[in-house]
Amino acid sequence: MPDRGAKAHSDRLWGHHRAYDYYRNSLYDFRRVDICHCFDSLNGHTPYLLFTKTGTHWSNIACTYAFDSIMRYMQTFGPAIRPVTLGQPHRGRTREPDADLDDLLNKTFRIPAERNQYIDVTLADPAPKRNPSLIVIGDSFFWTILYNYPMQELFSDLRYWYYFSTIYFDPDHDNVADVDLVDELLGTDYVMLSYCTVQLYNCGNGFINRALLELCYDPDEIQAVRDSLEADTTSHQSVEWRMDCNLEQYFPALAESFPTKRCSRLANRNQ
Repeated sequence: MPDRGAKAHSDRLWGHHRAYDYYRNSLYDFRRVDICHCFDSLNGHTPYLLFTKTGTHWSNIACTYAFDSIMRYMQTFGPAIRPVTLGQPHRGRTREPDADLDDLLNKTFRIPAERNQYIDVTLADPAPKRNPSLIVIGDSFFWTILYNYPMQELFSDLRYWYYFSTIYFDPDHDNVADVDLVDELLGTDYVMLSYCTVQLYNCGNGFINRALLELCYDPDEIQAVRDSLEADTTSHQSVEWRMDCNLEQYFPALAESFPTKRCSRLANRNQ
């Protein structure tokens, strides 16, 4: 029998224990692509490696095929993305980051270089009248996509919120703590969460909780909860930790099967 007490302790320890529940709950209309299921079916049946011998992430060619499918799926519910053409697979010298494990190991001699299969990505026509914008919250697996796709040409505004912490490709901000989350989300065409299987226990790294909170509640309402927690000196845990672990207690709208409460900015926008 599972140890319910141990699970509850683990949930409290990690804080964002509801994040993946929010993510996979179809009531919130999150679209999902399970690449792991696809890779399981392909494993051993492709002429190329899904993971190279010297890499810690999916191989360049595997991620190229996968992201092509993801972009096609995105356009079934969002604005058009410029099409790309995938060339013919060919063998070549190992490209970055297919040897990132080799680079990280502390070894006396380098591992003999291997030739792996690759596929080139080029822009195709017709180009949309306007390239959509994209925010990605994800782990290091998304870097492989960035190495292979002309993302700056496919998206008019690309922001990479690495582990919902460091920001890449944003000239104005270096950390998510510095951005107006509601403003960023309202001004973006696509928001993508890109996580490998072992990271799903903390999917979004706090993004989902924070996004739901700030889209449903006004800043003064959130601050009132923070102030009340600050005044409570019976706990040694941080205010943010306590708030995240008891999000639905302090913000009851998030306990609804589908939150109907909206912050004033969203309510005014929809009038």
